[in-house]
Amino acid sequence: MQKSFNLLVHQSKKMTKTYEYEERAFLEETDFLRVLDKLSGIATSKKLDNKVSHFFVISGKNLSIAKSQGKSVVKYKEGAVGVGNGFREYEIPIDPQYISQVIGMFGHLLEIQPQVSEMSF
Repeated sequence: MQKSFNLLVHQSKKMTKTYEYEERAFLEETDFLRVLDKLSGIATSKKLDNKVSHFFVISGKNLSIAKSQGKSVVKYKEGAVGVGNGFREYEIPIDPQYISQVIGMFGHLLEIQPQVSEMSF
C-alpha cells in the first residue's frame, strides 16, 4: 500500500518570516515509515495529511477536489503535475456536505471522470 505525506517545517517564533516545506511522494509503506522517522527528527512541527482527492487530468493543468479532516477545497494549479514548481495556485474552500455535488459538476463540465487518490495513515 502506498502512503503520502506532507511535512511542514516552520522557523522559530522569534523570526519574522515563516517557511513551509511540503513534499509529496508515493511510497511503499516500509519506505514511508523510514522517511517519516528520518524527517520527524529534523522538523520543528509536522502533520500527516490524511485526505481523499479527486484529480481531473487536464493537459498542462492540475485541478482537484480534496477532503481532509480539517478542510474541503477545490484546488487549481497552473502547470502540469510533476513538471517544476512555483506555479500560481488557487484554493477555494467548500462545504464538505457538497463534495459529491462539486465533483459531479466538474465531471459534467469537463466531460471527464476524476482519478481518486485516498491517502491515510
